[in-house]
Amino acid sequence: MSFIELTPKHQQQLLMLARSSLRDSLTTYQMPAVEENELDDVLKVPMACFVTLTIQGELRGCIGSLEASRPLYQEVIQRAKDAAFNDYRFPNLEHHELGKIVIEISVLTPMTRMACQTNDELLASLNPFHDGLLIKAGRYQATFLPQVWDSLPDAGLFVGQLKKKAGLPVDAWPANIECFRYHVIAFSENG
Repeated sequence: MSFIELTPKHQQQLLMLARSSLRDSLTTYQMPAVEENELDDVLKVPMACFVTLTIQGELRGCIGSLEASRPLYQEVIQRAKDAAFNDYRFPNLEHHELGKIVIEISVLTPMTRMACQTNDELLASLNPFHDGLLIKAGRYQATFLPQVWDSLPDAGLFVGQLKKKAGLPVDAWPANIECFRYHVIAFSENG
């Protein structure tokens, strides 16, 4: 599912902005300066995204947004910094790690509400390896990007671990649960 076209040039620009955000945050403690008039219009469209940082294939930070609130290029810059310094699961990125970090950007399509009344209905309606999933139940919520299917290829396990991440009972179906599907355009420095 494609809602915008991000050419290889656009992807490279966004990866370079994310890398600059990490470098500048470590050295000058400021966000990178961007000449907005030099960017293609598609990078100025408000879009939601996640930035994932890995070192030797191991997660080092991942933070993103689920709803578009600012231009994509600004979102990438901010989320790269957040993944490096505001992911509570990891200590702040250190300068010696910068050369080891691999950046992946996932640009989200708009969310689509799923009409599921049971866990079985949800499992049956998922498209493994394509769907990202957001679940909400009151104050509890969590999401898995489509890339998580690589490590959780079974739909039952995928949904169960997502419920666990949200703080919900794995085997329960809360009366107030809402499920949303989305897709991503994902690209990384590894190609």
